[in-house]
Amino acid sequence: MSKQSKTISKPSLYIVKWLDILSDPTWVGGDPATAEPATCVTVGWLVHSCDKKVVLADSKTGDGDWGGVTVIPSGVVLDKHHLLAESPEIFLKEAKSPGKKK
Repeated sequence: MSKQSKTISKPSLYIVKWLDILSDPTWVGGDPATAEPATCVTVGWLVHSCDKKVVLADSKTGDGDWGGVTVIPSGVVLDKHHLLAESPEIFLKEAKSPGKKK
């Protein structure tokens, strides 16, 4: 197994399309083999990507702490799309005080 690992030094926004388990606890009529995994979409800062996993976070503090971390196994990722060329770090640098809006 290759050990390609990439912790992103300057995270930027991505949308990731991936497959998730679909479970239905009710009685299912017909052929259960026709069931399909759920297709999911997650948006966040891509902070790590390797053969094993893709890690996104939806929030970051000025101190560098991450929040809303989602770890998606690479094997279920269908697509990754870069949303912005510039890192959202610019918003942390511009926000001098809480509640400041442009």
